[in-house]
Amino acid sequence: MIKAVIFDLDGLLVDTEPICYQILKDILWEFGRPFTLEEYAQGFSGKTEQANVARLIETYGIPWTEEEGLERITAMERALHGQGVALKPGARELLAYLRQGGYGVAVASSSVRERAVNLLGRQGVTDYFQQSVFAGEVERGKPAPDVFLRACEKLGEAPEDCLVLEDSGAGIQAAHAAGAPVVCVPDLKTPPPEVLALTAAVCPSLWEVIPFLEEKAGRGYYRPCREYDECNRLIADCFQTGQYEACFAGHLALAQEGYPLAECQVGYFYCDGLGVEKDPAKAFAWTRRAAEHGDRDGQYNLACFYEQGTGTVPDPGRARRWYARAAVQGHDLALAKCREAGITLDEQKG
Repeated sequence: MIKAVIFDLDGLLVDTEPICYQILKDILWEFGRPFTLEEYAQGFSGKTEQANVARLIETYGIPWTEEEGLERITAMERALHGQGVALKPGARELLAYLRQGGYGVAVASSSVRERAVNLLGRQGVTDYFQQSVFAGEVERGKPAPDVFLRACEKLGEAPEDCLVLEDSGAGIQAAHAAGAPVVCVPDLKTPPPEVLALTAAVCPSLWEVIPFLEEKAGRGYYRPCREYDECNRLIADCFQTGQYEACFAGHLALAQEGYPLAECQVGYFYCDGLGVEKDPAKAFAWTRRAAEHGDRDGQYNLACFYEQGTGTVPDPGRARRWYARAAVQGHDLALAKCREAGITLDEQKG
């Protein structure tokens, strides 16, 4: 059972990789050397600053000591970070979801503490993290498991109960070695197949981690029960054979007992005029009832009704709140809508 989530920082939580690339590109340009994004992704992405400085000097013959190089890069990075560094897409929404769900949350990074706290503080998300592990707190860096074992220890959870979110191959290997399940959210470079084979899933962005967690928590759309079985039977025996009136009547009986799935389905029937006379007002009323009873399909549909003015007066504010409520429960379409419309999951509290 997943009780806590551990975030990597660079390239996973904060979009720092383009800045790192620009810094190295500018340095090499001073020495008359071109530097492509592919070169950066293959040789420098996901590495510590110390490792990158050493590689830069060795590979391109830069006439610096490692101390000089680290000082130069740190100064350039500090200036660029001062202009603001964005969170990765879905990061803020995932953090809000985790807080509401009562998950433990930690950040575990090879970055130095001051740098990491500055990055997170500028985005106002520091308070989402109960624990953190940064450079200097463990003996070995990734792909050794030390950083994640320390994070699990600080969270007070066993590694198998802590989900690690990583973008790099070394990070994935470190999480796997620690005995923690890991989800890869690729950044500039997707790890090779043999490394991805160590993951529990690969998500295109942090948005998709929410439905992954919902599934792992056993909170699918609906849990098996007598009413659920009856709804499935009505769909198979009546709806799919065109017996819409019988299908509507069966769902209405279950809805009148207060079963949210059936309430949502009754809203569908009234909205589309299947097995009953089309009635937008009743569609809205039954859908709202399902939404208030926690049905996330009902919550998403209610948001659509408020947005489109179906059976009610258009209300963009309520639409946004219901989209957020459905998204908090991992509804895929609601998550996509929130991403598209810039709706934060905190809006569901309004």
